[in-house]
Amino acid sequence: MRKFIITTLRVSLLSLFLFILPNTASSAGFDDGYTYCRPMTMTAGGTSGGVATTTTSGFPLVATSTIADLKHADHGGKIELFNTASTTPTDVMITNGTDCNSDPGTTIDFFFESYASTTGAFVLWAQAPDISSTTAKTLLMYYGNGSATDQSNERAVFDAQGEAGVWTLGHDGVATTTVPDFRDSSPNTNDGTSQNMNSTNLVDGQMDGALDFDGIDDNVTVNDSSSLDITGALTISTWIYINDNVSARFWSSVNKNEGACGSRSYRMEIGVNNGSDTVSMHIYNDLCGSAVSASVNNVITANTWTHIVGVYQPSDFIRLYVNGALSAENISSIPASIADSSSNLVLGEIVSGQLQAYTGRIDDVRVYNRGIHSMDIKTIYNNTLDSTTFWTFGAEETQSGGGGEDTTPSRVLRLFEGFTVKFISGRVILHQKQ
Repeated sequence: MRKFIITTLRVSLLSLFLFILPNTASSAGFDDGYTYCRPMTMTAGGTSGGVATTTTSGFPLVATSTIADLKHADHGGKIELFNTASTTPTDVMITNGTDCNSDPGTTIDFFFESYASTTGAFVLWAQAPDISSTTAKTLLMYYGNGSATDQSNERAVFDAQGEAGVWTLGHDGVATTTVPDFRDSSPNTNDGTSQNMNSTNLVDGQMDGALDFDGIDDNVTVNDSSSLDITGALTISTWIYINDNVSARFWSSVNKNEGACGSRSYRMEIGVNNGSDTVSMHIYNDLCGSAVSASVNNVITANTWTHIVGVYQPSDFIRLYVNGALSAENISSIPASIADSSSNLVLGEIVSGQLQAYTGRIDDVRVYNRGIHSMDIKTIYNNTLDSTTFWTFGAEETQSGGGGEDTTPSRVLRLFEGFTVKFISGRVILHQKQ
């Protein structure tokens, strides 16, 4: 155990010794007990498959990769602690630093959607600060610390962009092994409960896992809440995958409208009829009224993942984006508000005189209480489309003499054998070395 001897010598006395000490930085990641570090750098530029957004607010981003060093130690890797309940690594920390040794940064919010201890494959979400469309942003991943405590915080990753609810659908956060109930990753705790589904409906998704809906009676129901009773600006974002053997019908992928008079609010709808398709966003400003909509045709390819986003701006427009690009806009008679319905939010189904159950897969559903910018949509699309283009993982690093606590005899004041000294806020702190 290190022993610390602290004395409050006057700063004027300390200045006699300062010429001996270098101006070095302290590496929080390594000093916190982590053995390894790996930079992870974003691609800048929306047209390059990278960041299209410039913002100082935290922006949630996903990173997927397989890195052998991130296998658990039992399988030849360098992860030492494994949470068996969540099946995720414990001794990992993500920071906003730029250099593993000289600029370790501070911890940012992150969580693992999935992790394979035997291979080092992972799906990781992090809230990245100060991203730029023109300058490549770097985060740091520290790992390998047998004394670490869990630094992840899922609910805090999606809290800076107006998220009312986020369902990655890739993990059963409040689920049993037979009924995949799904955790809301936002702070609003709008967790969803699956209906008529089981573990066979958990399938591969665009990023990790997704839900496969049978077109008969499958859905995920999210109880009504104040955070989902959005009456102003609104954005709905999701990935969909339509099978090629579906019959002619309309489906609701994201819906807050039970169909009957008194329940209508908003919904995202997919339609297929005789080989053509329609994507629509419907906004109701009357609980019993008709919708004002924006629609686009023939933008979905069967057996292929498609990213769709609907944006409503009160009194201004309803826009639809398909695979990151603006595809339709309605600026006619746009309502000033959305009707405040007490309906539940339902993924994959609506009953409106006829059953409108979705056939296919759904992944990464997000509802925002604001109209997000077109460049935000492009960033979300690029990031969730291809992580290998969006991110570059650097080589593994360990603590070097250029960072952390430099204890080289020629550069650090030695009081007597076995001790080094640090000067902090007018105090001398002696470290007894092991």
